[in-house]
Amino acid sequence: MSRPCPICCTACPCCRSVFAISEVLSREKALERVKDTVAKTYAEHGAGVLRRELAAVDQAVDGLHRVDIPDRVTATRDPAPVVPDTAQSRSRLPIPADSPFRRSHV
Repeated sequence: MSRPCPICCTACPCCRSVFAISEVLSREKALERVKDTVAKTYAEHGAGVLRRELAAVDQAVDGLHRVDIPDRVTATRDPAPVVPDTAQSRSRLPIPADSPFRRSHV
């Protein structure tokens, strides 16, 4: 996409997905509105651009799938450090003791 989302323009991938899965509108009605917005936004850029943008809408919706989220964390490893131990010393700024980003063993 060549234009940023001006707060839910319905033309960006995140907006397409939200409309498709939120069930605020039926999937068909949401898809129709998204495509109308895309057509208004990209028609002036030529038929080829518009065709690709409309195809991107279809691909985004076709690519949606359900992701089940467990009730509890099941990870068995710690996340990687934000700044690796191999970073230059000037990159390793002190982290306040009460920061949620501070690891317990630091």
